[in-house]
Amino acid sequence: LSVEICPSLIALLPRASRRQQHQIIQLLAQFNTAAVVATLAKYLDHEDEALRCAVVHSFAKILGDLSLGRLSKLLQKRGPDQAAALVATLRFGGVRGMKIGMPILNAMATDPVFERRHQACMVLEQVAMSSLYRPVQRLLDDENIEVQRAAITAAGAMRCPNLLPALLAKLQPTATRRSATAALANYGESMVDKIAAAMHDDENLPDARSAIPIILARIAVPSCLGHL
Repeated sequence: LSVEICPSLIALLPRASRRQQHQIIQLLAQFNTAAVVATLAKYLDHEDEALRCAVVHSFAKILGDLSLGRLSKLLQKRGPDQAAALVATLRFGGVRGMKIGMPILNAMATDPVFERRHQACMVLEQVAMSSLYRPVQRLLDDENIEVQRAAITAAGAMRCPNLLPALLAKLQPTATRRSATAALANYGESMVDKIAAAMHDDENLPDARSAIPIILARIAVPSCLGHL
């Protein structure tokens, strides 16, 4: 798309349907112009929560760490606004964003309220940085099974080798097997040999070992064939 389309997109935004507004906001994220930034800044206060969260992503994607001042107010809220701002801060805020965002993420991941810990998992899934594997590692053993499943999904998005043993262990319990199977399949070709090795490890219980061929079939690259 050419930057010349920006005025038309900006003019269309107020009268578009909600679905179209989301699409326009995603398109505007490609253009770092004063008019686009000003428009997105205005929509950070929009009444529609889902739209605000979409705007946060585009706004931060364009401005990087220059967006942190405006996002700071959203980081003080609880709920979707804070989660969206935290994802944007960690993904696009650089070193300064990490310094600002990590204390908030760690507080969320250790909150006594399980919904907050579940939200931390969703943030980690969207950020998908393997360097942030430690909070996920803790949340994989959360007392709440829904938090565990969300942490497993986050681990699959990160594809961090350090989380591989913990994910393989999650193949054994019935309550986490489906999530762990999907997460391990996300690791793809680079981890085929290590995942396949678990099939022949007697320390893994039969239910866990029997899930490995399903994972390899989902990865579906030539190197999987030698292990099936």
